[in-house]
Amino acid sequence: MEYGKIIKDSLKIAWEKRYLWPFGFFAGIGFPNIDSRILGKRFGSAWEWLLENPGLIVLLISLALGVGLIFWILQIISQAGLVKGVSDLEQVRPGGFEASLSVGLGCFWRVLGLQLLLFLTAMVVISIAIVPPLIMIILGG
Repeated sequence: MEYGKIIKDSLKIAWEKRYLWPFGFFAGIGFPNIDSRILGKRFGSAWEWLLENPGLIVLLISLALGVGLIFWILQIISQAGLVKGVSDLEQVRPGGFEASLSVGLGCFWRVLGLQLLLFLTAMVVISIAIVPPLIMIILGG
């Protein structure tokens, strides 16, 4: 396998087909793991002020959930759109942003179902790993 050629072709496609950039951005979006100890050191007095203003906390949490939901929806649409855009490029078919977006919107519920199925599968595996030790702790053994 020629990795240099794969990278060169990928960079060429990325540069020539800029309409795939938003799909790639939203398809690859993730949420960072924020260490609360670091936040506590840097924002100590800010945390105290926020705890004195619970209405602001509710507003900030609502905004964060709303923005997170919007980004999640865009991610779902972008995953199918990106696959369609790259497929068109590989098969030398005409395509563009509108065609990729329409496929992303058309496949929204299927991709959402796959993501939920993957999430439920992960939760089942995690619960299978966690439940036996919890039962042992509860029963004292």
